[in-house]
Amino acid sequence: MRRNRSTVLIFLSLALLLSTARFRAAVPASPEQRAIDFNDAAAWKGVNATALADHGDWFGYRLSPQEGDSGVTIRQTNGIKEYKFSIGEIPAAAAAGGPPAGGLVGGAALAISSDSKYAAFTMFPSHAEAAQLKRQRKPIQSKVGIVNLETGEKIEVAKVRRFLFSGENGAWIALQK
Repeated sequence: MRRNRSTVLIFLSLALLLSTARFRAAVPASPEQRAIDFNDAAAWKGVNATALADHGDWFGYRLSPQEGDSGVTIRQTNGIKEYKFSIGEIPAAAAAGGPPAGGLVGGAALAISSDSKYAAFTMFPSHAEAAQLKRQRKPIQSKVGIVNLETGEKIEVAKVRRFLFSGENGAWIALQK
């Protein structure tokens, strides 16, 4: 009885070894596969600062890399309209939720009005402009982009720290300079 068990165990072990060897031979090593390096990780982007309209007909989000210029995408949930805007490089403190030097203090980074007619988002200088301002020791100031969702027309208001749409009337927006 013991001999039969050991024979069965040896047979099963050999079968397992042969099946794994066959599996390794069936999956060829691809020459285009490579390990992830620092440049790959630096190129990753994250989705944050999301907004959904009260009626659910518009959705917006901010797509940000670890370093470099970010963008905002606002799209219709039941249609084909989609708007994309470059919003510059988000300062590290603003990305982490704190106030950047000379800029945003709280407030929404992206919002859609209650009547779904307008969207607003915080904008910053581009990566190159921010580097130049830092060299000149000037403050990096944010601004707000306001988009008419019907036409796609965008206006920018400079030196705005934060904004908020009126809950009662979506055509009104409060801007803190």
